[in-house]
Amino acid sequence: MGPLDGHDRVEPQPEAVPDGGRRVRWWHYPAALLIAVAVALLLRAFVFQASWVPTASMHPTLLRGDFIIINRLSFLAGEPERGDVIVFHRDGNDYVKRVAAVPGESFRFQDGHLWVEGERIDERAYIAPGAWGHTRGHELYGEELHRVPPERYLVLGDNRLFSRDSRFFGLVDRGEIIGSAFLIYLSVDLGELEKAGLNWWSAPWHLRLDRILD
Repeated sequence: MGPLDGHDRVEPQPEAVPDGGRRVRWWHYPAALLIAVAVALLLRAFVFQASWVPTASMHPTLLRGDFIIINRLSFLAGEPERGDVIVFHRDGNDYVKRVAAVPGESFRFQDGHLWVEGERIDERAYIAPGAWGHTRGHELYGEELHRVPPERYLVLGDNRLFSRDSRFFGLVDRGEIIGSAFLIYLSVDLGELEKAGLNWWSAPWHLRLDRILD
């Protein structure tokens, strides 16, 4: 047989890999599951936490039935700032509110508005319709001037007329803050669900699709 020309040359084939080199061992599956669970627990403990909003105190920023992800690392390198939406833990419950004044700042409630450092804060970008001009200090603060002490925060709900916040339970300690409200991963119209008798099997028909992953 004569030599092969360039068009007929047979390239050497790669050596076959023994079957044992590609076979998935039975213990790979439980090991992968354990690793996935461990990663999820670490993320849950140190990075993210799930919670949900049962009241309308943060309307319209957050609605009843919004399920949110809390970023626990938000304030690892810095402190909460005025305007941040935070989640804090108190008396066995999680609460979500907006930071209205930070340590060292003076504040007062006057003429239906929040004043910080002598300046009236324009909150129309986020407070509920009809709430502008109706922010009161109530019994706890009245209209007197106050100053936020170190490691404490004044927090208020965006639905200012229907929110129990620092005006009722006082300032929030830094150690109570879990993190920032990071993402709405699911939203259910609780009002419509209640009309349906709270039959959770019907929840898919009451989803707010426009708020998911907002």
